[in-house]
Amino acid sequence: SFNVYAADVKRVNSYEEYVNSLEPGYKPVPKVVFDQAIKEGQLNIYDWAAWWDERIYQDFTKIFGIKIVRDNFANYDEMMAKYRLNPNLEYDVVLPDFRAFLQLKDLGLVSPLNHDWLPNVAAFIRPSFRDIPIDPGYKHMLLYGMGFAGYIVNTNYVDGNNPLIGSWKYLFDAPKDLPKNGKLILRDNMYSVIGAALQYLGYSQNSDDEKELMAAKEVLLKLKPFIMAFDGWPQRPVLEQQTWVTGPHSVGDYINALDKVPGLRIVLPEEGTDIRSSCLTLPKGGPHKAAAHLWINYLFRTDRAVLHSLSAGQMSPNKDVHALLPEKAKAFVGFSASDAYIEKSELIETSAYTGQGLVLRTKIWEDLKK
Repeated sequence: SFNVYAADVKRVNSYEEYVNSLEPGYKPVPKVVFDQAIKEGQLNIYDWAAWWDERIYQDFTKIFGIKIVRDNFANYDEMMAKYRLNPNLEYDVVLPDFRAFLQLKDLGLVSPLNHDWLPNVAAFIRPSFRDIPIDPGYKHMLLYGMGFAGYIVNTNYVDGNNPLIGSWKYLFDAPKDLPKNGKLILRDNMYSVIGAALQYLGYSQNSDDEKELMAAKEVLLKLKPFIMAFDGWPQRPVLEQQTWVTGPHSVGDYINALDKVPGLRIVLPEEGTDIRSSCLTLPKGGPHKAAAHLWINYLFRTDRAVLHSLSAGQMSPNKDVHALLPEKAKAFVGFSASDAYIEKSELIETSAYTGQGLVLRTKIWEDLKK
């Protein structure tokens, strides 16, 4: 009987109306937060474009009358470059991945979360999302989605019975059967691509060992003649069937592509992969702190969290969401990863993006893209 679109989109004109509008189980923010957020009247968000269901944003504005102003980044490096140029950007909420969050934190640019202002988080957060190693007790960020990198194969053009499908071996070996200079797209992200090559070789994606990284470089240079393009967001060429093999990319980005292109196959490599993240973080420069907390509390309503999972293709931090997903969605690889699979997958860690790890990766990436 649960309705994922059950958000009450009627405008609430007082705290009492707000409290009375909530469905059973949902928790209101304290009155002081509500009143301050309404007074602020605006919320500035910096995130990916065309990712979440637009109703999530639209309903928030309809309910509270708070204007949402969104700016979008093409990738996390672009986001960090913008913050390095101007640490006082007036974004209230940003959605970095773990790496970018740690970089923001190291620069002293994140504000602490006020847990007293986030009662829905306390009520619904999954235990595994509560104590992420990089920020135990969610003091400065909330993991709002967990995804996994994999690859996409269009079996209308390639052999879907190839025994290598299911392993990183397919991404790095099978494209040799494709036409040169075409039909393979790699994600335009050196951490993902080099990390996948390391995992293919049996190494950690976070390796900063020169010998291991040079072995990964050789793997990638052999693949180079078959690469059609590097693309930070390759959904369009996948949907238009311009690419036959695509990855490594967040598999959740393709949850809605399966119905549009019969024959697509989305693969989580059996060796493990890198865990993708969407972290809700409040930068210090954000002028609308109460509106930001009201927004996060709203996102942790179960109906909003279901919408997010279905649109972003990510595992939800809300403990009640998975049981409420449609059966077809529950079977999706991005939602059905076992605890054992998560355990052997990896987060991108500092050894990959600082010191020798960064220097070697940058040189490999330059040589690959020449």
